[in-house]
Amino acid sequence: MAVTAHFFGKGVLNLWKKMMDLSSDTLKVALFTSSIDPETNRNIYEKYADISANEVVGTRYTAGGITLTNVAVSLDTTNHVVKLTADDPAWETSTITGRYAVIYDASTADNLLIAFSDFGEDKSTSNIEFKLDYGTSILEDALS
Repeated sequence: MAVTAHFFGKGVLNLWKKMMDLSSDTLKVALFTSSIDPETNRNIYEKYADISANEVVGTRYTAGGITLTNVAVSLDTTNHVVKLTADDPAWETSTITGRYAVIYDASTADNLLIAFSDFGEDKSTSNIEFKLDYGTSILEDALS
């Protein structure tokens, strides 16, 4: 499914404070139920522990989510955008229902939150692949 990620307010703050390094830290993505509301709480949620009680449970899904692979940070000088890219994460032959995907830094002691994606509604799989399609980039931040 095609998804767009949005920064958590404290995620940006922690990046500016040099508490995370997106180019070298281990980034993970986890799925959550509709019980969290990252849009309303985007400036409140900071740590994985803030939302972990509402992580999905299901077949072929492991608590904590999966590690993003081939992560890269780049500058698009034509469009004046900084991009975070990675391979699209997928849970093979899974049976799960989730509403949000949350990217966090698993290299930090507190597993600091970075960004979230809202699927718009609960999305479910039944013994098939649950794949997040981030398109050409997971996150983009326009330079102004």
